[in-house]
Amino acid sequence: MWLGVAACSSRSSEWNLPIKLGASKSEVYSALGRPSNTVAENVEWFQNSGLAIDYDPAGHVSTVIVHGQSNSGFITYDKPVIYGLRVTDKLDRLSAVLGKPLSVEDDPVDTYLESQGAKKVLKQSKIYKWRRQPYFIEAAVWIADVTEGKKVYGAGTIKSLEIGKAVGGQ
Repeated sequence: MWLGVAACSSRSSEWNLPIKLGASKSEVYSALGRPSNTVAENVEWFQNSGLAIDYDPAGHVSTVIVHGQSNSGFITYDKPVIYGLRVTDKLDRLSAVLGKPLSVEDDPVDTYLESQGAKKVLKQSKIYKWRRQPYFIEAAVWIADVTEGKKVYGAGTIKSLEIGKAVGGQ
């Protein structure tokens, strides 16, 4: 993860989400309604909006997570998110707009399973990370064709986008 996250006023030409980084919980609730689930003291799910919100200790939005088509627990947020990108785009579109990622890492779920002794972790997704001031953007992406339920998600399909304010680091 990056060195830190701070509140910001997002520029409208870049930022397309209904929730701005730095917004208070009351502003989030006014835009999205009450959360469908509070998964931690600082994380709320808005499954009917396709969004999850991570708050800083002061209760302001630090990160917005946009869930893709493969997360059946959330509707898919199909509107532009940032820089005109959508969670329904493919990895090649993200790369065309954002450039070469700063890093590509194993999915933390895979790493965790391996640390717990799992013998055959399939490693079907990776985390691609970009930094484009003033934001960091992380995309969880299927790197192989995956079948979930009765639907096939091709390699390059975005599982989720996580966007926050970049502070420090590269």
